Parts: sequence; C-alpha cells; structure tokens
Amino acid sequence: MEKPGETAGTVLVAVPGGKGLMSTLAKHGFRVRACKNLAELIRRFDRSTDAIVLGQTTLVPSKMRLLAKALARQPPWSDVPVIFLANAGREGKKVSQGALQILGDANVLVLPPPLRIVALLSALRAAARTRRHQRAVRDLFEQREGALASISDAFSVIDRDWRYTYVNKRVLELTGKRKEELIGHVIWEIFPEAVGAEFYQRCHRAMETQQPDHFQVFYKPWGAGLIRASIPAAMGSPFIAPISAK
Repeated sequence: MEKPGETAGTVLVAVPGGKGLMSTLAKHGFRVRACKNLAELIRRFDRSTDAIVLGQTTLVPSKMRLLAKALARQPPWSDVPVIFLANAGREGKKVSQGALQILGDANVLVLPPPLRIVALLSALRAAARTRRHQRAVRDLFEQREGALASISDAFSVIDRDWRYTYVNKRVLELTGKRKEELIGHVIWEIFPEAVGAEFYQRCHRAMETQQPDHFQVFYKPWGAGLIRASIPAAMGSPFIAPISAK
C-alpha cells in the first residue's frame, strides 16, 4: 500500500499475451504489474494504482461488475482511469460498448485498433500526472482532517446549499446522530425546529446579503449553551459555515 505523499504509482495490466506490451511500458519508465485476469487485477487494485489497462478478452461481464464496484469504492479524491485496448470489427465494438455500460460513470478511455503505442504512452503519462494531483489533494484533505479532529468543541462545516460537509465526533455526541445522517444532508431538514430561529435568520441574512457574519446564539434543543457561527459569504466563493458549540 502506498504511503501518504508517495507519487510513483503502478499500472495494472490485464492483456493476454501482453509480454511485449509490458516490456515496452517498463522501458518507458512505468511501474507495471501483469495480472492474469480481472479477478487478480481487482485484488491488486489499491491507492497506489495509477491506471488500469485491459485487453478485450479479459472483459468478462461478471468480473467487470466487480471492477465497477471496486472503482465506485474509491475515496472522493481518487479517480483511477481504465484504458480499454479494443479489438477490431463489430464484435470488438459490441464488447467495448457493453463494458462501458457496466462501468457506468467510471473514468474510461477506449483506444481503437490498431493499437498505437504512442497513444497508450500519452494516456498513461496523463494518468500519472492526474494521479499526482489527486494524491496532493488527498494529502491536503488528510491534513485538514487531522487539524479539525484536534478541535475539542463540537465543530461542523456547511456548504452554500446548507449541507453538512464535515462533522467531528463531538457533534455526533451532541446531536445524537450518526455521521451518515448528517454528511450531505441539509441542516434545516435534519433540525426543522431551528427554522425561523435566530441562528436560521442570521445564516440566511448572510447568504442573501453576501456579507460575512460572526455570532453566537443559544440553541435549546441541543442543550448546547452557546453556538458560535462564522459565515464568510463572499460572492463567488463557497458558502462555508463553521459551527461550534459548548
């Protein structure tokens, strides 16, 4: 498994009879790992993967569905590309289209026949650059998570659509909610009793006027004492509301 900050990733290749291809990729500086089939590739797929290269004969529908699930389980910062080396003819087109349907919203590139090695190398170099950027985002995200986790008070972040994007453990204790009940959900739908209260009015006023506001109010349902909110609402920037309670 790759360590935080590591940038050199692996290209997983499942292409029957692809020894020549593997050798060519290695000569051009790629860290490649041959996989006998999709099942092995899925087992080896992890955060260190830069790209996946598949030959058409490996595109077994049942295994492709497992690959789709593995890709869907990637963390938010990660989007590993899948490169299909398509075969010629109607059958090749049919198989490629079927695989694309199974993978849905995955990051997929189909290279048509005949295979031009320069096109594959270009795609893999682009994938490596993108993965470096994604890992940099991951490192920043983990640093932010570490900093926020050190806050002992209840602390949460809400976006401009009033949806929770971050809550710490103290918020969960205070509200009696599970994390999945908050993240991605609108605060006013979760806590409808807050609608119309001073906290609600001040937040909406900041949004409407695009003027920042910093205030503290008492929120009785939480028995939380003072709730402090800082709302930078500059036009054109995300609406973020850090909320803490004692």
